[in-house]
Amino acid sequence: MSEEDAQCVICCEGACDVALPGCGHRFHTACILSHAQYDVKCPVCRRTPDGVRARAREADAVVYVATLDDLPSELVAGWRRVEEEEDDGERDEWIRYRTRRRRCLNRDPRLLADFNRLRDLRRSIQEERGSAETRYKLLCRDVWRRDETIRVHIHTIERLRRRERRLERRLHNDLRERVGPEPGSHVE
Repeated sequence: MSEEDAQCVICCEGACDVALPGCGHRFHTACILSHAQYDVKCPVCRRTPDGVRARAREADAVVYVATLDDLPSELVAGWRRVEEEEDDGERDEWIRYRTRRRRCLNRDPRLLADFNRLRDLRRSIQEERGSAETRYKLLCRDVWRRDETIRVHIHTIERLRRRERRLERRLHNDLRERVGPEPGSHVE
């Protein structure tokens, strides 16, 4: 494992303890769980990890859902460990390490310059990745609008969804008549 692989790209610290299923990129459990609150895709390759699937579409945003059963056991164990830690000696050890590292960087101008260059390079990579993703999405959207085969499929999907909604309403109404209203839905 190279030195770059051993370092968490989210916090720029070493000793990663969990690998994302699918791509295998490694992160600290707390870092990747914090990142997943905003974006479930891998911060390195932008792939959606195995076991996480799209649930619903809201405007142009896809909502992802994963249950604990879908995730690898090491990630679940790490998540539970982070959630349940109250007196965390490991966290204090990391704080002490980061303090020592910051002091070392501040004392050595060459190391500090390298650290700043690395940080700037990573920002540039993220910006380029964002620009490339934006362009890719625009091109995909253009293809979706113009390709006749895709338009036929979209029309078929919309027709099937309308049928689905009608059948769902009919089933719901029939069940309500025979079984009664659902608990908590007070119909006046």
